[in-house]
Amino acid sequence: MPVRNEFSWSTMISAFSWSNRLEDAIAVYEMIPDPSVVSRTAMFTGYAQNGGIHEAINSASWAALISAFAQSGQSEEALKMLSELHKSGMVPSDSMFTSALFACANIGALEMGRQLHSLTVKAGCQCNSYVGNELISMYAKCRNLENVLQVFNTMRVRDTVSWNSLISGLSQNNMLDDARSIFEKMPRRDVVSWIAMISAYAQTGQGHLAFELFLDMMASGVKPNSSTVTGFLVTCGSLGARKLGKQIHCLIFKLGLDADVFVGNSLIAMYCKCGCKDGFWVFDETYEFDIVTWNTILIGCAQNGHVGGSGRSQEVDERSGVAKEPGISWIQIKNKLLSFVNGDKRQDHIEEVYTILKEFYGRLREVGYVPDTNFVSS
Repeated sequence: MPVRNEFSWSTMISAFSWSNRLEDAIAVYEMIPDPSVVSRTAMFTGYAQNGGIHEAINSASWAALISAFAQSGQSEEALKMLSELHKSGMVPSDSMFTSALFACANIGALEMGRQLHSLTVKAGCQCNSYVGNELISMYAKCRNLENVLQVFNTMRVRDTVSWNSLISGLSQNNMLDDARSIFEKMPRRDVVSWIAMISAYAQTGQGHLAFELFLDMMASGVKPNSSTVTGFLVTCGSLGARKLGKQIHCLIFKLGLDADVFVGNSLIAMYCKCGCKDGFWVFDETYEFDIVTWNTILIGCAQNGHVGGSGRSQEVDERSGVAKEPGISWIQIKNKLLSFVNGDKRQDHIEEVYTILKEFYGRLREVGYVPDTNFVSS
């Protein structure tokens, strides 16, 4: 092959492994100049399939791979790798347990999470604060409050993350009074503690309590950063809490965060979602723009029926050198990934693409899904 990429390397490794030709798979792997996660995973799997699990341990880090899968949203793969490791007779490390529990939380795998909990007890690492905190988060996301409290109460050492995880868990299960009680008992609060409680109030429509707690946080000396303010504005926009959003807007000036492009984008989005024209004023006063800024104001114009605003933004786009690009989508046909643009009829497989899309839309209609196209203008 004149050009080899990680896909071709990993395909060769997998092919040799499935054919019980482990030595050939190893030879291919050793030819790779800079092995990626994909190729390392293929080699790991090859070792496991051919009974060479201990050799795999020497070639790369299981913990790093399990963590990479979990953090990239490939939760099933992360859990599969941990299962292979356990079947080989090896005991997972603390970091492997935390990554696997994170994966369970992402996909709501409560039963698998319980099995991992039992393994942590057998391995003697349930007392590790990182493992304990991840257990609390996992049970909370799986809506198992009994185990959330059980893990927290049996922890020998509780750090701020432990308390924050408990507060978030109680809030997620609509136990705000209990969450607030725990919040008040915390020996030490960081910005995450405050925001967890504030967000819980905001998400349940108790904006006045959320803002009061926000002011208490400021008075305690804990200053919110741009990420904190952005998250709070997103909550205000989702709830349509315009008054609360305006109060936060005033605080943004006092905190000196008004020049932050991310905060500015969140302000525009919040006002537009609340149906307030102040979003256009924020846009006019913005000195730094990115693609999110343009998309936010254009969507805001369309959602609120300000078609003229879209034209005005187009004029500014032209002066700024921002070019509109066609929206590209992807579809898999016969194990091949194809790209297409709406209205394009030049693709070799375009008839198959449209056939599959029509079938897909038909299924959506059958289950009662109707897309919201009110903000789409021709």
